[in-house]
Amino acid sequence: MSIAEPVYEEMIEEQDIMVPMRDGVRLAVDVYRPDAPGKSPTLYTCAVHNKDLQRPEIAEAIPPQPAYSPLWYGVVESGDTKRFVANGYVHIHCQLRGAGKSEGNYGEDPTDHYDMIEWITKQPWSNGKVGMVGISAFGGEQFRAAAQGHPALKAIFPYDPMGAYGGMWSFREFNPGGVIHTMMYYLFPLGTVHEPCGAPPADLPVEEQSRWEWAIKNPDYKMYAHLWGIITQKGQRNHGMYDILVNPYDDPKALVASEEMFKKIKIPFYTGSGAYAYTYKLHWQGCQHWFQNVEGAHKKLIMNGPSHMERPFWEMHDEILRWYDYWLKGKDTGIMDEPPVKVWVMGENAYRTAEDWPLPNTRWTKLYLHSWERLKTDPHVPSKQTQAASGNRTRSSRCRRPRRWRSSGSVT
Repeated sequence: MSIAEPVYEEMIEEQDIMVPMRDGVRLAVDVYRPDAPGKSPTLYTCAVHNKDLQRPEIAEAIPPQPAYSPLWYGVVESGDTKRFVANGYVHIHCQLRGAGKSEGNYGEDPTDHYDMIEWITKQPWSNGKVGMVGISAFGGEQFRAAAQGHPALKAIFPYDPMGAYGGMWSFREFNPGGVIHTMMYYLFPLGTVHEPCGAPPADLPVEEQSRWEWAIKNPDYKMYAHLWGIITQKGQRNHGMYDILVNPYDDPKALVASEEMFKKIKIPFYTGSGAYAYTYKLHWQGCQHWFQNVEGAHKKLIMNGPSHMERPFWEMHDEILRWYDYWLKGKDTGIMDEPPVKVWVMGENAYRTAEDWPLPNTRWTKLYLHSWERLKTDPHVPSKQTQAASGNRTRSSRCRRPRRWRSSGSVT
């Protein structure tokens, strides 16, 4: 008979701890841990999003909301602190360099996750084993942390991760097909990235000036005042959207860097997304590309249905705890006995499992664009016209007016 896991009912909260990195820059951290003797494994979470919005009192003030709710705050994504602590884990919220209460410049953090995990392992409440949690931006940071390679990071659970190609804010996965997506515009009002507002826009380097001049003259941008206004400020405000507008292209060097990053991921990971992400594709494509391209690591993938995750994020926690009870506590939860891929089949409304993704028995079918925006398996013949009502029948070379139009009166 198995012994039930203890439930920790009391929690110690420590907020706004300033942790120094190797170059002296300090990152702001909140620590939540069981109020009990002994050492515990840690679930570390970190992202560009405001760490103060991840606090448990926010979840109490705004209970989890569906995506259509006006109180659905998409950036509250680091997980259910009270549940993690009750199950014997330390839950840490960290703010990235150059954002919120953390010092430094955003983007200049190639070793910060390594240093933060090193700090965690030296705390008296740490048992030296670390995992990571959180979705979306918090998921993308998990792969970056894994690539930095601290030995105490034993596994990650990057659900709804960011793009795999071209960095976390991958252009091709953030803006599929090269069509500019405005998600960054909506994210920044809830963001905390330090921006140089308060002075006139500075002069730009020659290459960036050239791109800026192209963007400021672009009539497609001028149609949208909220976007064109960002360009006029030369990156002083909402620089995430600004960077996309002035340079709306894939970066070949970033793709090469991504291939190198895939090789650095050596620890177990459990990734996934849902059909809800198909419309903006960043998470939908990102999880598949991470799963397909990382080799030599224990990996799992779940593809969920169309219902969007609620905020504050609380779903998937049964699976998260099964994953970390195995990797951080050494408990046989059965999670590694299951097939590595689980897919929700809409219509059937049930999960199916598989050994790989894409599914090994997938049949690839080439489709061609035809008239009336139809997709067909018949190749397109340039000299042929098709009618919506007549399938593949060709029109005669002589166009006849339909009989019902023949009238001696006026056309109505």
